[in-house]
Amino acid sequence: MRSATAKIAITPPVGLAMSGFAARTEPSTGKLDELWARAASFSDGRKRVVIVALDIIGVDDRLTRRIKDEAAIKIGGGLKTHVIVSATHTHAGPAVLPQSMLGAVDKSYVTLLVKKASDACAMAAGAEVPTGRIDIGMSVSKSVGANRRTPDGPVDRRLYTLTALPKRAEDGIEDRGDFPVVLNYACHGVALGPQNTKYSSDYIHFTRTALERAIPGSCAVFTQSASGDINTGHSAQASIAGQSLGRTYADAERLGLVLGDDAIEAVRSTILSEEGASSAIRFAEDVIALPLKPASAKGEYLQMAAMYDELARSQGDKSGLGLARADRTRAEWARLMAFAKQLPDAVEARISAFSIGPALFVTFPGEALTEYAVALRQEAEGRPLFVLTCTDGAAGYVPSAGEIIKGGYEVADSYHFYGMPAPYSEAAYDIALRKAKQLIASITR
Repeated sequence: MRSATAKIAITPPVGLAMSGFAARTEPSTGKLDELWARAASFSDGRKRVVIVALDIIGVDDRLTRRIKDEAAIKIGGGLKTHVIVSATHTHAGPAVLPQSMLGAVDKSYVTLLVKKASDACAMAAGAEVPTGRIDIGMSVSKSVGANRRTPDGPVDRRLYTLTALPKRAEDGIEDRGDFPVVLNYACHGVALGPQNTKYSSDYIHFTRTALERAIPGSCAVFTQSASGDINTGHSAQASIAGQSLGRTYADAERLGLVLGDDAIEAVRSTILSEEGASSAIRFAEDVIALPLKPASAKGEYLQMAAMYDELARSQGDKSGLGLARADRTRAEWARLMAFAKQLPDAVEARISAFSIGPALFVTFPGEALTEYAVALRQEAEGRPLFVLTCTDGAAGYVPSAGEIIKGGYEVADSYHFYGMPAPYSEAAYDIALRKAKQLIASITR
């Protein structure tokens, strides 16, 4: 096993549209902290996996393909290389999803993002050194994530870490740089609210910084777990309405440092370890179709547009500025659906499963709820499972039939902002879960 890490700043110029809140329509006015492309590369002599985590809201199919293709060219041949493109899901980053209703995308920035993300992948792959040991750590965070759909709903409080330690210099291997620590935790990057107009990776910045200060030589690569129903302690409706109380940079720092302490504890309390010389990578992936409910007729979409326009005017009269902006966005969505040449009846989704040392990884191309991670951990049969959501696609929220019954933003509203003609059918979640289980089984037999 060989491994390495690299990071490149991807902070956009000031003045671009930001993404994450319909209630925020102002362009960016500065930055609070640097946004990064952080890559961790692992190879076993036959295949390589590169995980690149980007401080943005999400990665759609087109952006993912562009980064994967450019990274493959820059890394070159020799090994079968799998590039995993993930978003940390900060809501204080630039707009990058052109098919969604999440802000106007600057094409020149996206081109630069592709270059920098693929450069980070190539730098990490090119810097690989023999791995002495792979340590898996876990801690339980009790005070950062909260279920935003149901106060007493489930919360996945596990924080997993994978640390790939290089062979020591006394073993004849020169230490050529930092080593990767991959973090996996479920919580929306929304400690900063809609009032914020400065770029930031949110609480994630402070978590990574705290870990790197405590563990010399580490480079923290944060990945988002199944956080579709988990945030920092408020409802989705509060964000839509533009409520900002208790959502400042100081709040992001407080939460990030708490989670940073949890991450440090995880790294220092290894639950599984494997010598690098004995490690091998297993990888499997597939593409599935997640069915949507039937689209509406053109006339029905136009009626929706008129309804949302009227609601926006009413909310504006009542000083419900955030709610009015959200309704204007929904009205724009309805008109786009009404005049679309063709509306899809399903969304294509790529799911991958792979192993690095004693850890298992599974990806999801959208926002999965806690239930997804809980179900898959049963399939892992006790092995630590890193669930990487917002990865290799932007399919939106895919709730189970049980969650669909409960309704709420994730079920009945989020699809508007992802630019889909209708919500997912009850079968979509089961299709995704079944495929993920099959892929996990294929790499653990």
